[in-house]
Amino acid sequence: MPLGANAVVIREHVTVDGAVACIHRAATTGQNIRQAREEITIGSTVLKRGAKLTPAAVGLCAALGHANVPCFARPRVGIIATGDEILSSGTPLKPGQIWSSNTVALSAMVEKAGGVAIDCGIAPDNIEGTRAAFQHALDANADLIVSTGGVSVGDFDIVRQAMHDVGAKMRFWKVKVKPGKPLAFGAIGKTPLFGLPGNPVSCLINFIQFVRPVLRKALHDPRPFLPLVEASITHNVKKRHNRAELIRVKLTNTPDGWSATTTGNQSSSWISSMVHADGLVLLGTESRGVQAGDTVNVQLLDTDFLNRTQHGYQW
Repeated sequence: MPLGANAVVIREHVTVDGAVACIHRAATTGQNIRQAREEITIGSTVLKRGAKLTPAAVGLCAALGHANVPCFARPRVGIIATGDEILSSGTPLKPGQIWSSNTVALSAMVEKAGGVAIDCGIAPDNIEGTRAAFQHALDANADLIVSTGGVSVGDFDIVRQAMHDVGAKMRFWKVKVKPGKPLAFGAIGKTPLFGLPGNPVSCLINFIQFVRPVLRKALHDPRPFLPLVEASITHNVKKRHNRAELIRVKLTNTPDGWSATTTGNQSSSWISSMVHADGLVLLGTESRGVQAGDTVNVQLLDTDFLNRTQHGYQW
């Protein structure tokens, strides 16, 4: 501001004739002036530890003169598929073979959670090849290793032995959850190892419940778990076993609030049931199900779900 000036008149309210300016609207003191430190005062916190660097946050840092800001590195996640029957997508299949859907699905989940996915290939059904796959992940400087398949009780379920052979200290095997019971967990030093089930739904749900929070915590996210919403279940859901169960549901916004409807067949092999799901309803170990009209907690699968359900501007 020039010395002695205490207001700014916008150009639309001024007519200029040579060296003479005619102001058509009277100015008031302080009009159209941005005061120093009016947005952010000295000593105030601009961004808290763990805040996400959105485009606006990056612009704010630049406006404050910071060419660089300290960030937490994105965790590198090594992904290993297992099984002689597993082939990379696009490869011609022979009888008894399937494509490796879990690898690409896990890679997408890792990236969405803020990590860097490293495809460490497909381990064969032998201890030497499986051990080599885990060693490859370690050599790739993975901060966390996730395998899929080979953690049940079959003759070729050798992942736990391979994890042990490369130096892992096993913490636990099996969780009281459906789907996703055969979960193995260990660590090599500070590198966590998760052995996820091979069934695609079990694999993805275990990732959501156990692996994703670890990645978010590594990024110092103050809210590492997916959000919950309350909803009214639209039909009866029975449960007879003593494991916790996660039910895939579709959410609908009604005048009375959210309603939740299952996505149909809850088999752990039906990955399409995850595609159509907005969230998961948790039935505890003691639960024997819910009745139509009961209020349930739904864990949202997408943190942006509520934003996507809002109507856009009607221009």
